[in-house]
Amino acid sequence: MRRLLGISIASMLLVLAAGCPIQPGDDGGSGLNQPGPAGPQGPAGPQGPPGPAGADGVDCWDTNGNGVNDAAEDTNGDGAFDSRDCQPLSDLDFDGVPDVRDNCRFSFNTNQSDADGDTIGDACDQCPGADDRIDANGDGVADCLVTARRIITTEPPNLVQTDAVTSFEFDITDGSGHTWDLTSRGEVNDGSFGADFDDAFDTGMTLTVGAASFPTQTNADIEDVREVVYGPATVDGMTVTRKVFVSATNGFARWLDIIQNDTATEQTRTIEHETGYGSDESNDFVSASSSGDGIATAQDLWWVNTQELGSDPGVGIFSPATDVIKNGDSLTTSRQITLAPGQRAIVVSYVAMRSLSSSDPHTQLVELMQSLESFPAVAPTFLEGMTSAELSDIAAIGGNTAIEGRPGTADPGAEVTVTNETSGAARTTFAREDGSWATGLPASTGDVIRFTTTGLNGTTVAP
Repeated sequence: MRRLLGISIASMLLVLAAGCPIQPGDDGGSGLNQPGPAGPQGPAGPQGPPGPAGADGVDCWDTNGNGVNDAAEDTNGDGAFDSRDCQPLSDLDFDGVPDVRDNCRFSFNTNQSDADGDTIGDACDQCPGADDRIDANGDGVADCLVTARRIITTEPPNLVQTDAVTSFEFDITDGSGHTWDLTSRGEVNDGSFGADFDDAFDTGMTLTVGAASFPTQTNADIEDVREVVYGPATVDGMTVTRKVFVSATNGFARWLDIIQNDTATEQTRTIEHETGYGSDESNDFVSASSSGDGIATAQDLWWVNTQELGSDPGVGIFSPATDVIKNGDSLTTSRQITLAPGQRAIVVSYVAMRSLSSSDPHTQLVELMQSLESFPAVAPTFLEGMTSAELSDIAAIGGNTAIEGRPGTADPGAEVTVTNETSGAARTTFAREDGSWATGLPASTGDVIRFTTTGLNGTTVAP
């Protein structure tokens, strides 16, 4: 009986332990009711089918969208296929056509139309229907823009053209009604206004180069109707050409004396101009000068001389020089130039006369001379007939260097500001109808010149 009872108690205790929750504090151990360890990872499934092949890699972009990497074609037009073809292409007019393929680099023309097929786009074509590229005499002006011009460089020696003249005692009247009687040496003989007022000069603008005077010529040419060309002639070893232009719209004549060194060595010459006044005066003074006094010196850019009590026309001369002498009725200016082999320089001079029939000849001459002080930032009438090549070769005037922009570098009539970033000097001018412009700016070799205008700008280095 006692034995059977013990067995029953033991069995009851086991039932309680397995069927009742363990209360806090019970010594049941913490392993009860925890998840068991993870089983081993199953085997990998079979490999899926391969994906589609990827596109071939590229080493730079395809600018023109023709499916060929830029490095495999001459995108930049430099004659080679290399990584430089991957560089961004310049597009100065922002029309989406790179400059290397743009037929109007400075004019917006996305369609690149070229009706006359001369490779010059319609947007900047100066001569629609003609070939703008033809410039037989290499003067920088397309032949289609030139009338009555003899193409000197393509003609046989000594050939006299139909526009050549053999008599030099002919007269050209300027825009103020004064007549210029040019001689066979490119000088003005007397100068006159009608029958009553003459003798403005006792021969004006005589040219001496080094030790010799410009010689008498046996024929000359007429360029652009109003300009007479004398030479070329050899003067003291230099090749010299004189171009005399008489304005039809203003009262002046312009001399371009072109001196070129065709020798194999550097050459230095003194260029001298002498003008005799018809007033036959004996004093050494002038009526006015750019410095404001009555003395002609090298500090002046121009001089005006009027005979107050006489009937001879007054004369204004704009001819910057490094040495100036007024001796009685004669004015002599000179400057020295040094030219490397093959180099040329151009000395420019403007001369005007006004008779006493004018309301105030003295004031008229002074105002005209003053308008030339900023040369070449002058009114277009003063540059008429000049090529851009001639403009760039003119010896500096008043410390100015000729700075010019080609057609299309500005909108017609737009304001253009030109700055010498090296010195800080700046000038403002306005573009011509073809988008070209010109100004004068003090500059030295190596100076950085920058121009800005509507929508366009650029930088260059002074030569």
